Amino acid sequence: MLNLRGHHLICLNFFKGEGYDELFLKNLEEILNKIEKENIRVIEGFDDVCKSCLYLKDGKCQYEEGAEEKIKEQDKIALELLNIKEGQIITWEEIKNKISEVFSQWYEKYCYACDWLKVCESHQYFQNLTQIVISTDKKILSLFLKVRENFPEVKESVSLLKPYANLHYDQIEDKVPFLSTYYQLHLYSPSWVIKREEFESIMGFEPELIYKSPENTYIMSVVYKVDNYVTEGIIAYGFSEALALSRGIILTYEEVDSICFQRGYGRQLLLALQYDLFPGMVNKLFIDREDIQRRIDHLKMLLGYAP
Repeated sequence: MLNLRGHHLICLNFFKGEGYDELFLKNLEEILNKIEKENIRVIEGFDDVCKSCLYLKDGKCQYEEGAEEKIKEQDKIALELLNIKEGQIITWEEIKNKISEVFSQWYEKYCYACDWLKVCESHQYFQNLTQIVISTDKKILSLFLKVRENFPEVKESVSLLKPYANLHYDQIEDKVPFLSTYYQLHLYSPSWVIKREEFESIMGFEPELIYKSPENTYIMSVVYKVDNYVTEGIIAYGFSEALALSRGIILTYEEVDSICFQRGYGRQLLLALQYDLFPGMVNKLFIDREDIQRRIDHLKMLLGYAP
C-alpha cells in the first residue's frame, strides 16, 4: 500500500519528477508504476514521495523558508477539495475521477505561482484540463497574478479589467453602447494600461475589475492571445508601461521593451511581436511595420540573438 499526503494526490496527476535528482526520479517512477494497482493511504506529513527528496531534512521540507508550513496548508486544502480525510484508504481511480471537479480552484490557488508550473504545462492531461475547466478570464487573472510578482514597484498599483472582448453579447449588453473605444484600443494592442481616474472619462462607464489592487492607480486590460507563454509577455508589457509611467519615463518602445526584457519577459514579448500582436500600439493607433521590425530587432539584440 502506498502512503501519500494531500497535495500529492492532485499534483502527481501532472508532475513526473522533472528537475529532481536520479534517486528521487527512480523512487517516483516506482510509485507511479504501482499507483493504479495498489490502494493508497492518505497520511499527514512526509510520504513515500518525500522520503527520497533531497529537500527533506529532519522530517521537514527545506525547499525554501517556510516551505513546511506552506505544504501542510496545501495538503489541507487538497483534502478539503477532494473531500478526503487523513487515514482514509482510497484508489487512484477515485482520485482521478475528482480532479476535473477541483482543478479550477486548485489552479487558481496554487498552480499559477508554482515553481513547477512549466513542467506540468508540458503534460497533455494538464493542458486538456486548463482548456476545458479554466475560463479565459481566469486564465488571464492567473497569468496577471503570476507576472505582477516580477514588478514589485507597481504590483500594488495595477488592477485588471474584466475582459469584455472574451464575453458573449448577452453578458455585456448593458455596456455595448460604451464599448466602441474599448474594442478600438484592442484592435491595435492585446494589452493597454490607463490611469484609474482617466478610465471613465475615456470609456464612458465604470470599470468592472476581476482584480482590484490595493492602490488601484492603473487599470490594465488584456486579451488572451495564442497561449499562456505569449500572453505572459503581453501582460508583462502592460506592467512595464505602468512602471515607466510611475517613474515619469517617456513611453518609448525601447524603454518599455527594455523593462520587459530586464524582468525576464523578453522572449515572450518577442514571440508576441512575431505573431503580429503589438503591445503598446494604442499610443499610435496604427501599425507601423518598420516600427514593429525595429522593436523585434531591438529585442533580438537584448536577447543576444545573432542578426
